[in-house]
Amino acid sequence: MSDRPRIAADRPLKVLIAADTYPPHVNGAATFGHRLATALHARGHEVHVVMPRTEAGPDTVEHRPEATVHLLRSLPAPTHEYYRVVLPRHAKTSFRRIYREVQPDVVHAQCHYMVGEAAINEAERRRIRIVSTNHFMPENLEPFLPFPQWFLDIVSRVS
Repeated sequence: MSDRPRIAADRPLKVLIAADTYPPHVNGAATFGHRLATALHARGHEVHVVMPRTEAGPDTVEHRPEATVHLLRSLPAPTHEYYRVVLPRHAKTSFRRIYREVQPDVVHAQCHYMVGEAAINEAERRRIRIVSTNHFMPENLEPFLPFPQWFLDIVSRVS
């Protein structure tokens, strides 16, 4: 028998989706995350999405039709036109704050990179249920990395 708290089946869940990419980005992972948030919201669940800001600025919150979206301070990836990165330390402290405020029943991580990793680590620490899907494909990253193929092969294997 698990020592995790039981979730009552007769009440909506608070679901937190950790997304390194989410609309307005246009890609498969962003589309999947949006569809997931929309479907969960339509079933009556309270949905929160955590993602990098799409421009410079402090952490902020937006209320969208499908979810409350927590936008984290981010930096532009130097080799990609729109992808932004949340530094690991900032992701860690942000998730601690967001989990305190939101108190999610379950966390969905879409990737093992900065946002997803911080979400998983903090959920494990708090013993919150985790569901993960992997939308990361090293082949999609390679065109944006200015390294020789032998190095890209290493990145691909490690990722």
